[in-house]
Amino acid sequence: MPIHGLLSDWMPDARGVKAYVACPWSEDHSSYSGDSEAAVGQVVDAEAKRGGFWFVCLHASHEDKGWADFRHVTIPPRVVRSGGRVLAGSAFGGAA
Repeated sequence: MPIHGLLSDWMPDARGVKAYVACPWSEDHSSYSGDSEAAVGQVVDAEAKRGGFWFVCLHASHEDKGWADFRHVTIPPRVVRSGGRVLAGSAFGGAA
């Protein structure tokens, strides 16, 4: 998965899998709390079906930031071409 700033390997989490990342808004942080200050993850259910992605930052100024915010600033859109037409979309689905 091409995620900019990935600081760790994917590991089991209560909600599925997670990895620590560099917060893309770290210049707003009042202090640095180390490599575990922000994380991304993906929900995986009991049947191993993968679900939605999430992002969390431990700094209060970013408590309102979620996966959509993180995705739009760190993951470049993927451009898909079909029969000469451009079908644009993000790397993880939805609008670019």
